[in-house]
Formats: sequence, C-alpha cells, structure tokens
Amino acid sequence: MGRRWGWVVAAGLLGCTPALVRPDAEDVAWASGQWAGTTLQDLESGRDRYVRRCAGCHTLYVPDAYPPARWPHHVDTMAERSRLAPGERDLIVRYLSVASHRPASARLPAPAP
Repeated sequence: MGRRWGWVVAAGLLGCTPALVRPDAEDVAWASGQWAGTTLQDLESGRDRYVRRCAGCHTLYVPDAYPPARWPHHVDTMAERSRLAPGERDLIVRYLSVASHRPASARLPAPAP
C-alpha cells in the first residue's frame, strides 16, 4: 500500500507543478531589491522545495493566493510542523513572494524545458 501512495503523490505533484510559474530574470531583479544577492538558482530552489516539501501535507497554494508581504507568515505557520530548515523556509518564502508579485499577465507558467 505504501508504494501505491508514493505513486499517487508523485502523480499529484506532476499535475500541480505546471501551474507554478518558473522564475526568470525579472523575478531575480525584483527579489534582489527585497533580499540582496538573490539569484535565479535561489528562486528555482525555492520552487523545487515548495513542491517537494509542502505538497506532501496539503494542496499547493498558487502563489498569487496571497500578496508577497503575507507569504512569510503563512510559511511560518507550517514551517515548524513540516520541519523546514531556516534556509529552506527562506527559499520557499522568496519564491512564493516573487511569484505572487508578478502582474497577472505574467503569471502564466513558463514552457517546460
């Protein structure tokens, strides 16, 4: 039964991730104004950790569910229960904040690589 659930979770993750925007150079520019030194790799890592760490407990929120300033609070309410390391928490917050900051027209997911 455990192996079957693993496949169910994996299939669910694959179904959710395309709806999450992939960070780009404009996102890095905005993020650098909030958190100096933020890189594209940081934002990509935040997206990856969000999918891997958060989807195991709940349906992933679309980033624009909350404005950028509210994401730290929402992630903090779950960080302890999910045992997020401080660095993971920061990467996830950066990704969600950046993705929610995008104008509505830019929130479409990027094509898969």
